[in-house]
Amino acid sequence: MTSNFEALNPTNTRYAESLGKGWSGVTGTNVSCVLQSQSLVDGRSVENACRNRHNYRFEMDPLAGKAVVSFSHEIAHAFVYRTSGGLSGSPPPERRPFTDEERRVMSPAAVRSMADLELAGKPVLPVAVHDTEYLREGEPIPRDLEATNLSVTIEVLLDGTAGDIRLYYPMSMVEPVLDPDRVDNLWQDMKERILADRPNWDVDLPAETFSQELDRLRQDLRVVHTATD
Repeated sequence: MTSNFEALNPTNTRYAESLGKGWSGVTGTNVSCVLQSQSLVDGRSVENACRNRHNYRFEMDPLAGKAVVSFSHEIAHAFVYRTSGGLSGSPPPERRPFTDEERRVMSPAAVRSMADLELAGKPVLPVAVHDTEYLREGEPIPRDLEATNLSVTIEVLLDGTAGDIRLYYPMSMVEPVLDPDRVDNLWQDMKERILADRPNWDVDLPAETFSQELDRLRQDLRVVHTATD
């Protein structure tokens, strides 16, 4: 099944295009985002690749597991500089962690990029991204990413600054989407997982309605929906 991940090329191409439009609007300048590559990598490669970058983990219902979106130092700081009133997107030359203020500027951008991911995936599978959380310097990547992962790289050009955005998905998240016999049942599978913990909760609902009910459930449980420090 892992050899079929090329089938996600249209989804990731849509994601790159949506990112470019969104970031262009926010920064007030033309931002080019182009799908560069998709490949399979092991967990050690993910951990090494995420060093000296700005990383956010996230979850994506109805798929089980945690993934990571990773912004290159150059692009992250260029975005922060531009949206903080800078006249150009020139990042600081040294590679360093975000300051608290820089993180507050960048975290909403990470959340918006996840909204673009939901939009890109909708023709294949309606998804709901949540719990987008900043990984501080030295914080380990999710254990879900220790095995084989799908790595997606998007080249970004912002105000003459080149860099990239990478997505790392454990194959346990990707393989159900690639299986036509499973994709239509993924929301039902999630309903069954929830029922195991909340047997009295009514989940006999269509997927979109269920997604709305799930949002309300998360609010009841005080689960964070925006990027956290």
